[in-house]
Amino acid sequence: MKRGSIAFDYDGVLANTFEPNIRLMNRIFKSMKSTAVVTHAHFDMAAEISFEAVVAAAGLEESRVPEFMKLVVDTGDSIVPETNLFPGMRSFLRELREDFEVTVVSNNSTRIINAGLLQAGTLELFDRVTGSDQGYSKTDRLKEIQYESRIPLDRCWMIGDGVNDIEAAHEAGWKSIAVTWGFQSRDLLATRKPTAIVESPQELREFLLRECMPL
Repeated sequence: MKRGSIAFDYDGVLANTFEPNIRLMNRIFKSMKSTAVVTHAHFDMAAEISFEAVVAAAGLEESRVPEFMKLVVDTGDSIVPETNLFPGMRSFLRELREDFEVTVVSNNSTRIINAGLLQAGTLELFDRVTGSDQGYSKTDRLKEIQYESRIPLDRCWMIGDGVNDIEAAHEAGWKSIAVTWGFQSRDLLATRKPTAIVESPQELREFLLRECMPL
């Protein structure tokens, strides 16, 4: 059995997609002839990090959200060439892979996540990649991962940059680590009481190796 299970959110945790996603969303608004504009602040205003929640915070009419989402699906791949993993993530993932089950649990689409990880040369480092197109919640995906792996809950960690990641971890019984280099602010993340908050990929690495390596 692996020493533990580590589930990463993708956007803002593994991959630096904040600015590419803002540009994509605003291009779509423009193509729709909408006056809505997404800014950094809307990601703290949204109840969760998802396109639907953020565009609602930005002021897009509810009736137009399905149209927006179709355009996201049709054009979301366009940000993959703009996407890079955060510095140090590739070597960190290779190190974790030796002893941990490593998965992605994201609200992005599995297709786009896979494309980004393939471009970064890291797709093969993950035991499983799951996106919103799986059709069920982050909480349920975490429960399924733990059920299938049989890794004890006290050795299961969800790493995210959004309040929805922390809430999903709480609901699934997992521990949670909030990272501050992603889409939502440290102050907002702290309101959900994650197990830990880390300020850099290096601090994340040190925390996980310190907390999880001993059996």
